[in-house]
Amino acid sequence: MISADGSKLIVVGPTMRGKVTAANFGGTNITAIARGGFSHNLKITSVTLPNVTTLGAYAFGFYDESKPDERSSLTTVNLGKLTEIGEYAFYGILINEMPNFDADTVVGIYAFAKSGIAEVTIPDGMSIPEGMFAECHNLETVTIGNNVAIGDMAFFTNRNYNLHVKQWQEEDGKTYAEYVFDSAIKKITIGDNVVIGKSAFQNAAAVTTVTLGENAKIGDQAFYNCSSLKNIDLSKAESIGAYAFSGDSYYICTDNSMETPASKNYRYLIQYTACALTDVDLSSAKSIGGYAFATCRNLVSVKLSDEIVELPEYVFYGCIALNDINMDKLETIGELAFYESALESADLPNVTKIGSYAFLYNKGLTSVILNSNGTIIENGAFANCVALKEVQNMQFVTEIQANAFAYTSLTEVDLTSVVKLGTGAFAKHLYLCEACGERSSDKDDECGNIECRAKDSKVVDILTLTVKLGTALTEFGDNPFAYCKIAPFSNFGSMR
Repeated sequence: MISADGSKLIVVGPTMRGKVTAANFGGTNITAIARGGFSHNLKITSVTLPNVTTLGAYAFGFYDESKPDERSSLTTVNLGKLTEIGEYAFYGILINEMPNFDADTVVGIYAFAKSGIAEVTIPDGMSIPEGMFAECHNLETVTIGNNVAIGDMAFFTNRNYNLHVKQWQEEDGKTYAEYVFDSAIKKITIGDNVVIGKSAFQNAAAVTTVTLGENAKIGDQAFYNCSSLKNIDLSKAESIGAYAFSGDSYYICTDNSMETPASKNYRYLIQYTACALTDVDLSSAKSIGGYAFATCRNLVSVKLSDEIVELPEYVFYGCIALNDINMDKLETIGELAFYESALESADLPNVTKIGSYAFLYNKGLTSVILNSNGTIIENGAFANCVALKEVQNMQFVTEIQANAFAYTSLTEVDLTSVVKLGTGAFAKHLYLCEACGERSSDKDDECGNIECRAKDSKVVDILTLTVKLGTALTEFGDNPFAYCKIAPFSNFGSMR
């Protein structure tokens, strides 16, 4: 059906099949295809309409996930230079080449989602709408020009696509899964002054290198679950969003029998899918979001800019190899920011507040330098830092909350400026492996030192703690020195 003036194709009949040209419509000068013009004809394989410049929503797009066998046969589209591409225009269509358009073309959301396109080149100055190339599982190469705005989920792929999930039922009723990511993207090149939207490249697990231009603004979850990503130069990036390079974690079975319950004989482990970055240079970044690099298990070194004075929550959570980061300009550190990191020392000369559990389980941390102008140390900030023996400038700390230094190896603390001292702040109750000498806060059946693993070797290790209290102390929590062998107090201050 054609419009009265012959310029717009309204809809094609269900019996039309094979190759379609203008001749099929009497040779009319068709310049536009209406909404759903071809979307319900599954037999057409090729469309050649060289004068078409406008496509309505769902012009060709058709894909019913509940009926995967009922899919369009269209693979080739030859059109004019497009000025408007409606939403979902090519949704689910297995074309492998992009039609002709430029930065001024108005493009609707999910215009090419689930299509067969293998390579995408975006011109300078274009705005990519939400989901424009989402779920394009043949897409391997993405090239983005300068001054481009990449919309949310623009190149997103779903980790559970086509139900590629192996799962089994664990004995306690929980279900565990091994995820397979279907993204085929291997190469991403991004120009200067680009804004990368939320989840733009999420689950692109095959990409190893991203070439990034200057002044990039990287949105939340932009490279989430990009588990193979090892190389990206962030030294000129302007901002990093929340969860930008983080990822999921899940249980997988360690043998080949996926039917085996995950807990059987403890044959399971946790798989992490965050990026594989080893070194991160944020020397130009003005801000960084929470969880930005959480569970990046290979991350060793981070360089922060002088403008980053606040580290948000969980930012380097679970970065178990991280042992090098400059913190001299920081003023606040969020909760669980360095959970389980490999830091051996922490120089915090300007930090006024250390969030809850910020350095929890930093088992190699031996020394800390605090602010000489006063610091608030929140709940469990250095808990389970079993090797921690020295904290400089403790005498200037004004508040130490519950379990802040629980299960450390401190033997002397000067609390002369402390006003509030929380419950279990310096609780000990450590265990010592008699075979290798490693301390732990857990009474396990075997030593936690992977090179030792001695069984039944742990004994209670009670350390003597010398405490100096001051006159400022007004709040004294329950058992702040639980399980400690306390040397005589200098005084109890003026508690009331």
